[in-house]
Amino acid sequence: MNDGTFDEISSSSVAGELYQTQLKPLLDIIPSITMPRIEAGSWSYFERQHCRLIDVVGFDVATAMAVSGLSRPEAKLARGDVAAWVQSMESELRPLFPFMGEGADHE
Repeated sequence: MNDGTFDEISSSSVAGELYQTQLKPLLDIIPSITMPRIEAGSWSYFERQHCRLIDVVGFDVATAMAVSGLSRPEAKLARGDVAAWVQSMESELRPLFPFMGEGADHE
């Protein structure tokens, strides 16, 4: 699903089930979640290539360079910006979702 609301996700999908059982109940007690911004537009280099955030975090420098088209120092910075964002989001969301607790399997 690329566009639309969470309510439009099929409840028979994993994402739909997680939304219905984990996220939707929180919407009544949490009015909004503020997401940080990925610094310096770094995500756009990888987004153009349809990368997943978690994949970018795992890229070695050579892969980050090949995918993004950036020089070595720029690719390292862009990959680091994405990694910092992912870490920040996980830290903010962990208290809200029990399945993200310490030792949880994130795969």
